[in-house]
Amino acid sequence: MHRLTRLFLQRIKTLSPIHVLVLLILVGLTIFVVKFYGRKPTERIIRIQVVGKSWTQNYNNYAGYRPPFWLSENIQVGDVETTVNGWRSGEIIAIEKYDRWGTDVDLYLTAKLQGEINGRTNKFIYNSKPVEVGAFIELHLTRADVLGQIIDDNVPEKGYPEKEIVATVRVRNEDPWVVEALRVGDTMLNGPQKKQVAVVETISIEPPTSAIFLSDATIDNPPNNTFLSIDPRAKDVVMKVRLRAQHHDSGWYFGGHQSIKIGQQIWIYFSQVNVMATIQSIQDAPSL
Repeated sequence: MHRLTRLFLQRIKTLSPIHVLVLLILVGLTIFVVKFYGRKPTERIIRIQVVGKSWTQNYNNYAGYRPPFWLSENIQVGDVETTVNGWRSGEIIAIEKYDRWGTDVDLYLTAKLQGEINGRTNKFIYNSKPVEVGAFIELHLTRADVLGQIIDDNVPEKGYPEKEIVATVRVRNEDPWVVEALRVGDTMLNGPQKKQVAVVETISIEPPTSAIFLSDATIDNPPNNTFLSIDPRAKDVVMKVRLRAQHHDSGWYFGGHQSIKIGQQIWIYFSQVNVMATIQSIQDAPSL
């Protein structure tokens, strides 16, 4: 071994600087080719919940840090992220967008990423970072910079199973102007494609089933003397609503993240009014 080393060093000394430079270039190219062709380029479809902070920094995943409407309006199916070399590395292939209170939205993106499998960890790598559920991701798209967290690192190629469910829901103790704004045929739409995810089939008005606390602040009754009372203006609205549900491992969901179960409260965002409703019964919807 030592003899071979001495022989190699002696030969190196006989080479001119140009020969040494050429040798170093050849060695570098060899290492590059081995590493480049030793990679396993592949693609992966993932689902991203667009939020401004990681779930580890947010005590309530659905309370805040949602994108404003002006960001969601600048993201479209077909938007891409490119590398510094101009190669397409990521593409948005589906968008779910649900209105909320105020000016922010619930926004979910399905993206196809071009990456590689790390042979040692067996993990999918995108932009030098592992793609895994819970990880934060940033995409520099055609017209917008998107921050989000990965909620599915391997979306089924044909998408998630879907079906229609008829839910009987109760909107409790509402003011008359909200009751009057609800109509049979009202719809909730999803995303730029305006896909219908909820439609009101029937409406009935009932006396409220809940009471409110009042305080009598007269001289004879001190302010801490509280009692239950029914607001004479308030009504309960019972509706049958056809919901478009999506299946994940833990069950059926509506509007991105809302679990469909009896007793569960869900938000339904119609074009003219938003309501929070309690699910009283559920059944598979008959075919139209």
